[in-house]
Amino acid sequence: GRTRGTGPDYIPVMVVQDRAGHLADFQLERLDAKTVQRALKPLIAPDAVLCSDGAGVYASFSRREGITHQVVHNRQGERVVGAYHIQCIFPRMAIAQ
Repeated sequence: GRTRGTGPDYIPVMVVQDRAGHLADFQLERLDAKTVQRALKPLIAPDAVLCSDGAGVYASFSRREGITHQVVHNRQGERVVGAYHIQCIFPRMAIAQ
């Protein structure tokens, strides 16, 4: 695919971790807003802050649910923005690969 990590030979996977270290992981049928909505909605409280790499599916979810969305652009080498970070997920993803 045109986006790194997408294409016919890839299976979309989403990993979610909260500040307490609780993990949830999903093998998604599709990487689209509807599928992400179905997976995330039961996990994320309305007063939570969703911290992501900025993919459009997460922005769509946060807008739809009225949840604050903090983007950390991993592609630019950024893994931390103030108190928000996505670096704890990467070791988990490496194990899954």
